[in-house]
Amino acid sequence: MPRTKLDRFSQKPETYRKAVKKCIQAAMIREDVPMYKSLAVDMDMNPRQLRDRINKSGFRDYELVKLDRILKFTDKERETIWGR
Repeated sequence: MPRTKLDRFSQKPETYRKAVKKCIQAAMIREDVPMYKSLAVDMDMNPRQLRDRINKSGFRDYELVKLDRILKFTDKERETIWGR
């Protein structure tokens, strides 16, 4: 069975992280969140932790739910992030 390009459980998690980063950036623009620092404050997180989650380690499921509540992802973005 072929792997999907944005599958979060694939052997190439880097493609998934890039897709999630694009979704977060698009939602930040749409919701008028100016910087990652203000997003980190809204998520009760250190800005460095948020940066590391976006660029390196990835988010836990409950953090993605928090992001969804703050940034109000579109259906397409949710599909990209959760793979539904």
